[in-house]
Amino acid sequence: MSQFLPYALVVGMVIVFFAVCYLVYSGDDGEKKHAESHKTGSRGDLRQHGPERPAGRVNALQPSREKKTHGQSTSVQVHEKPARKAESAYLNHRGEAVNDAGEVVYKTERPDKVADDADSTRVLRRDEITAAMNKAAALAESRETAKRQNRKEGEALSGMGAVVAADLAAKEKSAVSAVAADADSTRPVPAVGDSVPEQVQTAAVPEKEAVVQVRQKKEVIESPLITKCTEHFLRQYSFTGTEMKKNVQYITGAAFRTAGCRLDEEREQVLSTLEVQDALLQVQKTYAAHPEDFVEAVALRAFFDIVRCPATSTRHLVAIDALKVMPYLSRPHYQILALLLLFLYSRNSHNVDKETFGQYIEKYVLPIVNHFPTERPYYQQLDYLHCTAVETKGTPFATLLGDSYPLLFRYRGFTEEELRKALKTAYMPAEFIVQSFNSPLHKLALIDDNMASRFFRLARIEDRDIQEGLLRLARKRPADFSGEEALDVMEEISPILADMGDIWDSTMLRVSTLSLLGLYLGQGYIREIIGEEFDLSRWFE
Repeated sequence: MSQFLPYALVVGMVIVFFAVCYLVYSGDDGEKKHAESHKTGSRGDLRQHGPERPAGRVNALQPSREKKTHGQSTSVQVHEKPARKAESAYLNHRGEAVNDAGEVVYKTERPDKVADDADSTRVLRRDEITAAMNKAAALAESRETAKRQNRKEGEALSGMGAVVAADLAAKEKSAVSAVAADADSTRPVPAVGDSVPEQVQTAAVPEKEAVVQVRQKKEVIESPLITKCTEHFLRQYSFTGTEMKKNVQYITGAAFRTAGCRLDEEREQVLSTLEVQDALLQVQKTYAAHPEDFVEAVALRAFFDIVRCPATSTRHLVAIDALKVMPYLSRPHYQILALLLLFLYSRNSHNVDKETFGQYIEKYVLPIVNHFPTERPYYQQLDYLHCTAVETKGTPFATLLGDSYPLLFRYRGFTEEELRKALKTAYMPAEFIVQSFNSPLHKLALIDDNMASRFFRLARIEDRDIQEGLLRLARKRPADFSGEEALDVMEEISPILADMGDIWDSTMLRVSTLSLLGLYLGQGYIREIIGEEFDLSRWFE
């Protein structure tokens, strides 16, 4: 028997080992089942249809049998663990914990209306996904098409409203024009200007109404050649309207009429040179861009100078340049050129006292300085177009007046006693003596020494000694015509003259001079606005 004892010990130890392991792992088995039931709660219905598990397991080990060997018995005593009944529960689709017997062990507080994702979720095929994407794209495209259609309908409605508003405005304008025409029918016919044939004077009528009246009175000449020239010009541009076509046709006929051409044969002869053809295109472009009366007058005068003046003359060449720049000029540009011409290149010999200066300002200066431009770009554009030149040193307005009228502004004058001594036995009419601007003294009605010979001839003073004595007397008391004193004198003459001084000193007028092109355009503007032509023969001949 002793030879089997080792084997019996080994078998006993193995039995004890498995018994201990069974006791340890039988307690954890229920906990694992409970955890697995939580993990598979979403598939509770599927688990219910699976194989049923045993109702329970014995958690206590049975007493071990005593293994007795022949001749010797060995017993192992194991402590019994209290029996514990373990239950398994599973979650169903309603959120309830149910055991194997179908009893509800635990119920969650989740709302009853919860969709069963496990039953409603499935994997889509590729063709189903593609079909869904195509359907979504088609839906988005249909919505975009509907938006565009609504937008077009809105634009159509707005366009219709604009057309109706334009028709109403046109009817109102025609009514105003008819009333103005009836009023003009009772007025005397104004004089026709000498520079441009058939020129219509509209200075007494407001600007907008004047344009309407002038267009009503303007005659559009109908001829095959004029129609051809009009269509040739309009073909150069993509967008032209009825109004532009009428303006171009009118100015084309007016250009030929100004040049003295009444028949198509005469017009063809004038257009035989490329220079005249190019000039006609520039006239059409200028008037199409700025359909104003003064622009028409200046452009037609330039066309006349190109056609009738010799090709070697200065006026002919300047007129060509004038038509090239006129499409880019507006009224403010012409105002600047005209004002520079008035004060830099001309002076009025009748401006000898306060009254005559006031009349000069009202006639020549006031129509030009109304809404006068002070912005720097206008002056820079004129300089770029070679209408003006910018000097490095500016000239104040007071200095300019002193240079133009030295005997009136740079000297204070003389007394009556001094005048009687200078005249000796000669007699001078009272109209040749005026009141001084800057003192209570008297002055000769003379602006400078260059006008002295004419002055003494009109005053009938022929004695050379008396003439020289009067000139010395006029320069006897020099005055500093600048600063506040000059401003007070200008204010005394006319507030407009003082305002003109402020504009001159605060803008680029003080550093600007005119070129021949600027003189030509400024002269045309003054002739149209004021009705008087300045003599520029000393610069053009």
